[in-house]
Amino acid sequence: MHNIVRSSFSSLVTGIIASIFSTFFLYMMKPRVEISPAIAKQTDTKGNYFYGIKVINKGRCAIKNIDVTWEILIPKRVPCGVRYEFIPIKLRKMVKYIDGKNRKNRNMYIYNTTKNIEKMWKDTTNWQISFKMYCEHAIFSTGKLFVKTYYYKPTDIVEGVFKADNSLEIV
Repeated sequence: MHNIVRSSFSSLVTGIIASIFSTFFLYMMKPRVEISPAIAKQTDTKGNYFYGIKVINKGRCAIKNIDVTWEILIPKRVPCGVRYEFIPIKLRKMVKYIDGKNRKNRNMYIYNTTKNIEKMWKDTTNWQISFKMYCEHAIFSTGKLFVKTYYYKPTDIVEGVFKADNSLEIV
């Protein structure tokens, strides 16, 4: 009787430890992405404005199956609360920077649009800009959705370009 209790207890403890280890392992295998806190407003050689958001992969492994949406959220009052209307912002291109010499700078992405976001973002008190990115871990295919919402136009749109290093700073 004493051996049955001891073996059951050791099986239970082993199962709990294995569950904690596997949960921790799966948590570590999700992509880790950081999205810029501000939108960079840049000018090209012809004087046209374009806007960009920088994304950095902070994980040790590459990411795949990247799906990005960029939209303006307009709150509308309805009888039972608030409903959001979405205006999509068309992306012009995605620029991927890969620096083989410096491992820290290997996975940086900049998503650009030529749409004039400042004109589209009419109501600075209620409207929001939402940037959503879904990506998967390149080896284990575990995915995660990252969302960054910009609330206030004067502070969230900054004129300048992103630094070419592993930071989200706009200069």
